[in-house]
Amino acid sequence: MQLNKFILYISFIIALSSCIEPFMPDTAKYENSISIEALVTNDPDLPPIVKIARNIPLMTRAEDNTTPGDKPVDGAEVYIICDDGNEYQLTNLRPGVYEAIDPVFTGEEGKSYKIMICHQGEVYESGFEKLVSSPAIDSISYEVDERKISDDGVTVRGYNFLVSTHDDSPDQSYYRWILDATYYYYLSYDADFIYHPPYGMIPYDNSDLKECWGSKNIPGIFVAGTEGLVENSIVEAPLHFESQYGDELTVRYRLHVRQLKITSECYYFWKDMDKIINKTGGLYETQPFRLMGNIICSSDPSSNVTGIFEVAGVSEEVKYFNKPEEFPVSGYNCTKIEVGTEENPWIAIDAGTIIIYDEKENQYFTSDALCFDCTLRGGTTERPPFWDF
Repeated sequence: MQLNKFILYISFIIALSSCIEPFMPDTAKYENSISIEALVTNDPDLPPIVKIARNIPLMTRAEDNTTPGDKPVDGAEVYIICDDGNEYQLTNLRPGVYEAIDPVFTGEEGKSYKIMICHQGEVYESGFEKLVSSPAIDSISYEVDERKISDDGVTVRGYNFLVSTHDDSPDQSYYRWILDATYYYYLSYDADFIYHPPYGMIPYDNSDLKECWGSKNIPGIFVAGTEGLVENSIVEAPLHFESQYGDELTVRYRLHVRQLKITSECYYFWKDMDKIINKTGGLYETQPFRLMGNIICSSDPSSNVTGIFEVAGVSEEVKYFNKPEEFPVSGYNCTKIEVGTEENPWIAIDAGTIIIYDEKENQYFTSDALCFDCTLRGGTTERPPFWDF
């Protein structure tokens, strides 16, 4: 949840020592505030979801103690209300998470929706937001990039992914992108035995554990808008960076991009969020400002609320990328270690160790378990039904 990451990030930064004298405003003493992140789309694979947390004050000035984090809010009554008169109550399925299960509904283009949350006598709500269709994604591409990963100048190369789109409407447009990736990888080591004293070595075949597909949701705030541009188009807006190190780019990589057509209010909320998280060294190293979304506490307008209710049309695109040719790519670092030697006698080898036998040289080797079982690296041996290979 982006808001949760935001709070955790701020708390972590404040806890660190710094050569900059932090500015500590009196607002650090205010009561716990509510953070809300809510989304309604016309994509059946993105059902309505609402996440609510109560932020613990970032700095409690008693004894200069720092209290990081936030607490999920459970037991709230959460409703999505449509301008056609229908109301949909969401269910508290996980800590701080509310989803529509009965009935499950999908937003419809042209209709407007609002959120209303009742909790501990307070009412939090937005105005009505209209669901506007999203134009098609024109292209997903990449550029080779090099990123500095340490202060001593160490860099990595990789792909910086890009997205382009346009809207034939004359009005300026705003977008947010939600990303997920699936990637295929395989292992090069063939196992011959498992060492099981006192029985010795038992034949073992890992051929069904050598090919895997990994998947991940890609974190980050990816937004762009056409305000101030001559044309209502986005050309190669930056998405995420994928490094040359790791299993992702070793064979074949599938990037799935969902494009949300959002309002200017939502766009600037996420821009401000990104600015606070990524563009400064910490919340209080510069003059702080309060994030303003489109949700208020209608029962107490003075109550602190940080929240956004997005009603968005969705379009999507998928692009496959083969192993890069522009730079070397390496997955998990597997090294063979000879065993049954004076340095590594059998008596020192753990039971269950996987063994490679070199018949020609009559030598025995082992390696990390992750080099013999691809599922230990987070993947699955079951090929996804959508995979195009």
